[in-house]
Amino acid sequence: MENIVVSNISLSHVHHYPIYITTGCRNRGPKERTEVSSARDIYISNVVADDVDSLAGIIVTGMADAPIRNVVLSDIHIRYRGGGQCPEKPYREQGTNYPEPRWAGSTPAYGLFARYVDGLRLRNVTFELMRPDARPDIVLEDVSGYKKE
Repeated sequence: MENIVVSNISLSHVHHYPIYITTGCRNRGPKERTEVSSARDIYISNVVADDVDSLAGIIVTGMADAPIRNVVLSDIHIRYRGGGQCPEKPYREQGTNYPEPRWAGSTPAYGLFARYVDGLRLRNVTFELMRPDARPDIVLEDVSGYKKE
């Protein structure tokens, strides 16, 4: 997927994750199809989400050999329920798994967890907690070209 623009979204009582961008390598098509999925040039703006549960916040996860490229998150405000705990095990790699975060467990951050991303820009992105959360707001793993404005 590429050249995606999403704007002007309002969410309330969000179950699991308000924004989810991921790639994997399920390869369920014809046997001769062996390439992994890809994602690049994604722009998401003007999003307000209220009452978001504590399992996972925004997730942007690519793969080690095929990072997601050029993601801009702009003018986003998310209000989380909070109360989350630090996960006992690392967030699972998607790979050939079905891309459903609830099966992967909670993320290491309540606001944004990004892994294997090349070019991630946050502009006017804010997170609010309704009650304390044990995790940090943002965790980045193998992310290059990160910029917060």
